[in-house]
Parts: sequence; structure tokens; C-alpha cells
Amino acid sequence: MDTKNVIAAISLSAAVIILYGLFFAPSPQELNQIQEEKNQIIQSSEAPSLEVDEKITEISRNDALTENQRVVFENESIKGSISLKGSTIDDLTFKKYTETLNGTDQVILLNPREAQNGYFVETGWAT
Repeated sequence: MDTKNVIAAISLSAAVIILYGLFFAPSPQELNQIQEEKNQIIQSSEAPSLEVDEKITEISRNDALTENQRVVFENESIKGSISLKGSTIDDLTFKKYTETLNGTDQVILLNPREAQNGYFVETGWAT
């Protein structure tokens, strides 16, 4: 009994698809014409470009850090600050690690974008 129902369902589904293709589906010429119209619209419309030339003059790290107001944070392992202009985390130094094995210079992970080797973290709508 189930096989008769399955065969009937498949037959009706095939009939619906075939009849739709015969009476309602657009012809290949109409599809080509619609596609050509879309291509002409795309080619004729000039989308604005998002080219932004951001010129950054490099200044010293200390000058870049004093340029904007900042929120300072510090604990036993790290010290740094967050720029209040753009909520950019661009000052982070590791206290317990040095650049060389017996050196005294601490590892600086983040630098302001205006400084040489600027590397920073932005969050929110700015990115």
C-alpha cells in the first residue's frame, strides 16, 4: 500500500515540475535578456571608491603617547594605556620580559599608530 502512495507522490511531483516548466518558466531568450540588462546596469553605474590615503607622520613613541588623553592600567605583569580618541589600545609593555636574554629593555607589544612600528588594537564600530 505504501509503495502505491510513494509512486503516486513521485508522479504528481514530476507532473507539477514539468507543467511549471512548460507554462510559467521564462524562456532562455528572456533569461539572457534579463542578464544583459543587469550587466548594463552594473557597468553604467559608477560606484564610489573607498580609497583612503591616510598619511601618518612618524613621531617618537613618547610623543605619540602624550598626544591624546589616556586611561592607564598596570598590574604585576603588564603596563599600558588606552587612548580615549577612538578607544584604541596602543600601549602595552610586558614587565617580566626583556628583548634580549640579559638585557634591560622590556618587551613592548603595542605602539601608537603614529610611532615607528605602530601596532595597535581597535574595537567596536571603528573596525
